[in-house]
Amino acid sequence: DEVRSFDDIEFGDAVELKKAELELAGQLIDQLTAKEFRPEKYEDDYRRDLMKLIHKKARAGELNSVPEKTSKKRKPQKTAQVIDLSALLRESVESKGGRRGAKHRKSA
Repeated sequence: DEVRSFDDIEFGDAVELKKAELELAGQLIDQLTAKEFRPEKYEDDYRRDLMKLIHKKARAGELNSVPEKTSKKRKPQKTAQVIDLSALLRESVESKGGRRGAKHRKSA
């Protein structure tokens, strides 16, 4: 229910796709494409769990209550390690020897 058509997405002027990025995306899509998509096989776990929580709070009469204090004090988050996802994705696609990647290697 949240899928939009490509034409409905506003990218703005800041988006610039490189040829290598498009080829990498195509290889990834080729590798992950199934013959037939069956949406009934999937369930929105987040929505299901959220609705359960809402119904539980409604039965307990806690819909408009906000806790004054959180039960646990949060520790400051550590700085995340920066990972080059593009390089990892490229390695993954190349190691799988995708159908599309194999075609390009033969013609080159």
